[in-house]
Amino acid sequence: WRALATERDHPSVMARIAAGLLLADRSDTIGRALYERARERATPAEGFGADVEDAYVGTLALALAARQSGDDALANALAPVILRHLHLAPRLGVEAVFWAYAASAYGALGASQPETVEVEIDGHTQEVTLTRGVADLVARPGSTVRVRADQPVWVRVESRSVMPIATRDEAPFSVRVEGVPGHVGERAAFEAEVESTSDAEVRAPILEITLPSSAAFDDETRTRVLASSAVASVEGPDPAGVVRIHLQALRGRATLRIPLPVRWRAAGETRGFGLVGYDRQAPWARTTLPSTLVHVEER
Repeated sequence: WRALATERDHPSVMARIAAGLLLADRSDTIGRALYERARERATPAEGFGADVEDAYVGTLALALAARQSGDDALANALAPVILRHLHLAPRLGVEAVFWAYAASAYGALGASQPETVEVEIDGHTQEVTLTRGVADLVARPGSTVRVRADQPVWVRVESRSVMPIATRDEAPFSVRVEGVPGHVGERAAFEAEVESTSDAEVRAPILEITLPSSAAFDDETRTRVLASSAVASVEGPDPAGVVRIHLQALRGRATLRIPLPVRWRAAGETRGFGLVGYDRQAPWARTTLPSTLVHVEER
């Protein structure tokens, strides 16, 4: 009962507690009271919103609590909201993935599944049969695909780029790497800069850096990057040599600077430091710079 008072300003927390209690017992008095309080702070069109982790997770929990309490109208209204932003879940961390699975498994998105969907690829329409709710399709590069169904469905696109990074300017910030490479066997004096180009705050900017093949992103490099006040976390390098750096919120017209003290393993010319920057909430709008030549000398 104390959560009704202690969490009254945190509706997404009340939604989580309500979902857990109502899953255990649909008639739980505390769970229903918490659900009603949380529902008062949400809208069917957006839930608690989807621009930050807490809001999206709270929307997932609210939909689950709505279904358990018998409020199917709200659960059905929230299902498209959840699916529209479901691409965020893997990037928002373990809790978001957990609640996405829970909402799906316990019927927040609906208890039934369509047997078929209508798929239009480049103007050609076909009816696709779903097997256990899933179907895989192949589309040519550059195709226009539309999916129509009587119930909410989740369309996931997997693609792989096999071309060099081209210059784009779509995210509300610019990216660049500045500094001097230094000498083989030593550390570079490079710094990545992410500079806002708008007055709006970017809450979760991400910078992906393609490393030169002769640059080692070792434990000391990682420690120095993580020590920057601009950095929230670091992933990689992956097998393609890409490091993904999750940054702190970028205020309007502000600049974030990230040290890149990679260690050189070989002398000579090498290509790297291709940059891709985007907001975690809108990964399709990207600012990119292609890789450049770097000359590393012997001392």
